[in-house]
Amino acid sequence: MVVICEPQFKPSVENQAISRAYRMGQTRNVIVYRLLCDNSVDEHIVDILENKQNIFDAYADKSEAAEEITEIDDKLFSSIMNREAARMI
Repeated sequence: MVVICEPQFKPSVENQAISRAYRMGQTRNVIVYRLLCDNSVDEHIVDILENKQNIFDAYADKSEAAEEITEIDDKLFSSIMNREAARMI
């Protein structure tokens, strides 16, 4: 069981704590509890982190560049970047 008492500005810190519980020979499911108070700064931080994750997912999850050939020239690279920028708007 992992209990997170306050949200971290870097989600990787929380992910590391959760992953550590799995690595230490855990064979059963790991349960994660996040302790938050209503109308608190912690609740606001979680909202900000969710928004940041959504922005990252929209930018990094699907990439047209990854679907293109591996070797590209400057003109093709510019075209891909313009399509990605248009997709994010």
